[in-house]
Amino acid sequence: MMEINRNTDRLIVLNYPVGAGGKFISLCLALSPRVLHQDQHLAKIKMSGLMNNERSFLIGKNVLTRSKRDNLNRHFELGCMQLAGFNGGRDRNANKLWLELTNQTQFYFCMTSSTGSDYDHYPEAYHIIFKSYDWILEKRNKKISNINLEQNKKREKILYFDQGAIKDRLLFKKEIKHLYNFFGFDEPDWGHIEELRITWLDTFTIGF
Repeated sequence: MMEINRNTDRLIVLNYPVGAGGKFISLCLALSPRVLHQDQHLAKIKMSGLMNNERSFLIGKNVLTRSKRDNLNRHFELGCMQLAGFNGGRDRNANKLWLELTNQTQFYFCMTSSTGSDYDHYPEAYHIIFKSYDWILEKRNKKISNINLEQNKKREKILYFDQGAIKDRLLFKKEIKHLYNFFGFDEPDWGHIEELRITWLDTFTIGF
């Protein structure tokens, strides 16, 4: 019987306080054919080879616009529960897809952490640590608190991402390019990246 491989090097942990916009960056990452969306159904489609770059983009844009389009009173997003059946590193509740994901090497997959230690039991995971996100928390009426997100991580597994760059087209392109280069991904369609950035800025306060 297949077991969870906690030594997987395909897990990307997004480390940021709740509300700081990290799942937006997961949508930008999912423009790569090598990164899965945080949704079990969508992940399986990409793993089966039935999702091209244009469809990945349209999914990301649909996620960002759904709250506004459907007049929802909440913020709609994909997430850890939708992909793996758990959050906060509590993988005892993992679904079957999580077992499969941790035992394959073709695709990267994202989970989030707001404590800096949720995935200490995954020593080979990569970690994106977000900074300069106070403006997002303020706009979303979220409390700003200092959290040590760097604890117990291998330096070579850490990448920092500047959320302040979202406000500027060229700065954001630079941050995303650095992110893609870090993982060795082919560059995304920059028109898609820019459209997602503008769409996120137009919708990120809905539901907060």
